[in-house]
Amino acid sequence: MSFRTAELSTTGSCAVEYSIPMSVDLYLETASLILRRYDERDREAFVSLNCDADVRQYMDGPHSPESADSLFSRILLADPSKRPFSWAIVEKAGQEYVGHAFISREESEPDHELGYLFVSKVWGQGYGTEAVMRIVSYCFDSLGLEQLVATVDVGHFRSSRILEKTGFVLEETKEEKGCPYHLYVARRPTSA
Repeated sequence: MSFRTAELSTTGSCAVEYSIPMSVDLYLETASLILRRYDERDREAFVSLNCDADVRQYMDGPHSPESADSLFSRILLADPSKRPFSWAIVEKAGQEYVGHAFISREESEPDHELGYLFVSKVWGQGYGTEAVMRIVSYCFDSLGLEQLVATVDVGHFRSSRILEKTGFVLEETKEEKGCPYHLYVARRPTSA
């Protein structure tokens, strides 16, 4: 996944603040996963995930431990009713932390953006598809969003495949700072 805006989005420094109705629960489940709010028990795993060069290969490289820890602190300290949505992704069986996902919207962009990353030991197990499918459903059915976008570096085939399997369509290929990326869009299904 190419996170052109992910670093800014999860810090809350440039993200648009919007209210999440307090009746909306950010706790989500799939067949194998639980997506929940972050808490202090996730710090070490989050830092490890974001310092992993393989995981962040398509995301401007790994964080330093200090910057990953600082990012985690900002996620924890953000007002849960006015922030980008950030989920810790854990396996149902064993409650092991396996990934991170978020939805954010930048002031300069009209759409909400989906981002995600997973620990390498669970790659190829279908967790990405499972989590993205659930998040997309949540955004359309519970939050009433009309569309979501996601950006992926041109060479990141696995992430592109996840998006395509979950209803995203390649809209266009762009370039930022000399790096080409795909812009994918998922639109709310229309009623017949």
